[in-house]
Amino acid sequence: MKKENDVKLERVYEKQITVFGKPLRVKRLILISLTGLLLGILGYMEIYAIAWLIVAIFFFCLAVFSLALYIKTILYFGEYCVEASPSGDIYVTKLFGQCTICLGELKIVKNKKGTFIQCQEDKSHIWDIHKKD
Repeated sequence: MKKENDVKLERVYEKQITVFGKPLRVKRLILISLTGLLLGILGYMEIYAIAWLIVAIFFFCLAVFSLALYIKTILYFGEYCVEASPSGDIYVTKLFGQCTICLGELKIVKNKKGTFIQCQEDKSHIWDIHKKD
């Protein structure tokens, strides 16, 4: 990991996702999506209507999304991200950071080795995300 250059990611936009004024949490989203998937499958098996199959497919996609968010805690969609806080609250954010070596954009990468900041232009530019100042 590089130590000579200090890089920072800043949140230039942050919006908490709420439902009826209460924050939406990842575990609740997983529960809702699995319940909707079960409802869609049972509805389709009962009357064989395509509408129930569409409901099941929608909730299946929502379940895959929510499980991926639970595992990775941050998902990128273009310039915006969907993040889950340690308490499970879901936020839509926009992160911005610039590599001090090549001026490329930075992003957060999480794998088996840990969580770190990596340049999108040159994958060898890596910084520890939990660096103590």
